[in-house]
Amino acid sequence: MCKSSFDLGSCKRKRILVESSPGVWRYIAKIIPYGLPDGGFALVPSYEHNEVGIFKIQLLDTFSHLIAPPDPIATDYQKASNRIKISFHHDGATQISGADTTGAIISGRHKESGEFKGLGILGRPFSAPTFTGAVLGMTAYGLSLYPRTNITKNTIRFSRDDIGRKWQLSRGAVILEIYLMHRKQEVEFYKVDNEIRCHAIRWNGATGLREKMDLRVFNLRSEEVYLGVRCYTRTTPKTDGNISGYMLSTQRDKNTNMGLLILCPPPRKALNSRSLDRGLLRPKVWMPLGRDIDK
Repeated sequence: MCKSSFDLGSCKRKRILVESSPGVWRYIAKIIPYGLPDGGFALVPSYEHNEVGIFKIQLLDTFSHLIAPPDPIATDYQKASNRIKISFHHDGATQISGADTTGAIISGRHKESGEFKGLGILGRPFSAPTFTGAVLGMTAYGLSLYPRTNITKNTIRFSRDDIGRKWQLSRGAVILEIYLMHRKQEVEFYKVDNEIRCHAIRWNGATGLREKMDLRVFNLRSEEVYLGVRCYTRTTPKTDGNISGYMLSTQRDKNTNMGLLILCPPPRKALNSRSLDRGLLRPKVWMPLGRDIDK
């Protein structure tokens, strides 16, 4: 059961949709809640391109550096040839694993040392979540090549009214930010078209200010936290010549100040880097893009 002083709805996986042009909805990513005792979640980008570049980078200042990263100061970077998901666990462990094939990407932690087998960081636990900013940011660009859908059930939807009607699909990107919200924190909940939202004061990585934000609520099975989801627009970032793809960036490690940055498609300099693949490869999918989906 999902527990909260306010009924936050069921703990079901949901797709995040953005209205890219009037009446046209694009499927950007999916949030999957984990069961107890963990109570965490995973985010799976919808973009169907196998190869990604995964960087472990030194965060210089704020979360906003990850939204539009310069050439990152990378201490480690690897690649993977399977679609990925990024998982967040109750103890703060944040890591990459395969989205389609179990065991396809090296992941998990060593039992004795607790070190990550692949690339991961140890962020703030759910018992003491960060209130300074988002735990995950996703920049999606070239949305005309993202899946198109008319699905309405189990979705979080951001219309053009939400993100700005003047935004142009051909010239811009959308940014999703996911915040950990502590259940004991007082926030203002309300409903719009049966969708639960909340107003909360959070640090805005785009402006560098603490602001009152309108967040979509995603419930978790954790008794400590739930998620707040935000979407806004920006100009298309530098993409190494790619016309469509995404960037994912995480919160920083609580001990080392390191963060994860995932780029899809990968930059050219990552093509010859070490691989996280275990050899269980999904057949390559090169841009079956912009297709319709109905399930």
